[in-house]
Amino acid sequence: MVSRPAPEAREPNEAPAPADPRRPLGRRVVLTPLTLFLVLLLAYVLVKVRFVVILVLLSFVFATAIERPVRALQRRHIPRGFSILIVYIVLVGAIALLAALTMPELIHQTRAFTQDAPDRLRHLQADWAASSNPLLSGAGQRAIGRAIEAIKHPPVKQQAAVGIATTVTGAVVGFFAMLVMTFYYLMERQLLRGVVLDELAPKPRERVERVWNDVEAKVGDWLRGQVLLMVVTGISATIFFAILGIPFWPLLGVLSGVTALIPLLGPWLSGIPAVTMALTQSWKAAALVVVFILVRQFVSDFMLAPKIMNNAVGLTPLTVILAILAGTALLGPVGALLAIPIAAAVQVIVADWLQARRAAVSEQEREPLGWRWLRGAGGLGEPRGGGNEGSSGEDG
Repeated sequence: MVSRPAPEAREPNEAPAPADPRRPLGRRVVLTPLTLFLVLLLAYVLVKVRFVVILVLLSFVFATAIERPVRALQRRHIPRGFSILIVYIVLVGAIALLAALTMPELIHQTRAFTQDAPDRLRHLQADWAASSNPLLSGAGQRAIGRAIEAIKHPPVKQQAAVGIATTVTGAVVGFFAMLVMTFYYLMERQLLRGVVLDELAPKPRERVERVWNDVEAKVGDWLRGQVLLMVVTGISATIFFAILGIPFWPLLGVLSGVTALIPLLGPWLSGIPAVTMALTQSWKAAALVVVFILVRQFVSDFMLAPKIMNNAVGLTPLTVILAILAGTALLGPVGALLAIPIAAAVQVIVADWLQARRAAVSEQEREPLGWRWLRGAGGLGEPRGGGNEGSSGEDG
């Protein structure tokens, strides 16, 4: 008969050995072929319906931005549905009024730019070609030549007119679809949250609800602050360009305001045409425009943004650039616009996960150590017998 080894004897007052924190506590999740197939199928479907995905993301971002004014109207005893409609009417009315006031001038400026800008640039190109500076007479004048060709013969071909019309029509339809989706999301927001949260246990439910609220707060603060920064940037640039007498200053001012929506890169994208038009006037005007762009960027990043955004996003510049590049590669210009709020949402989720993990590690570190002489009920240095007065004090 084969004898089995007896289990090691454990002293009566000895606590069990602590569990290894690296050892999985629950059942391991195994990636089966079926699970992998379902994940790939879901990714394929999302790619195919990416227009719908974009509308859903835009609706969520827009909903978080107008949630605060909707609640303010609700506090005045206005029903939620009517509060949303009032916010819609104010926003659409403001956009329509702004378009009615500025669109005729912008159309005139655009036509004048396509007609007069090449002549101005040709004079500048001739001056640079005759310059003794090899940089100006070489790469500089060739860059001016490419700019003239781009203005006279835009990269958009005549055959693409139907495609442009289709794109504009799709954008208009998508805008109204976004408004409808936002309306129903705001109306059924509590119901959707309840459906998701009721499936969770009490402790995870509180954590998910807190993360959900933080994501909505950060995304909403980002969009509201970004719109205000766009307005401030556009107005300041328009006034400055008008004072200097830069050619096509209304168009350049609007371009500065619109590109301010693109973090970090926007001011430089709008600064290139502004500096180029200033060069057709004088070197002094171009230098003043460069100084203005640098000062405006410094004021925006270190004075206005912290006040207006109230640290809504808090992403590092490297993270912003990587998010914009990834969003552009996946979804084009719309992806670049959605990159920052999505990165902010991911940051909130990752920060909460890291905080929970640090708390778990700290709790494990507070567990009693494995040495018996440090685990006594009486504290450090207590005998292994647990401090019982009736213990025999035998050496173990």
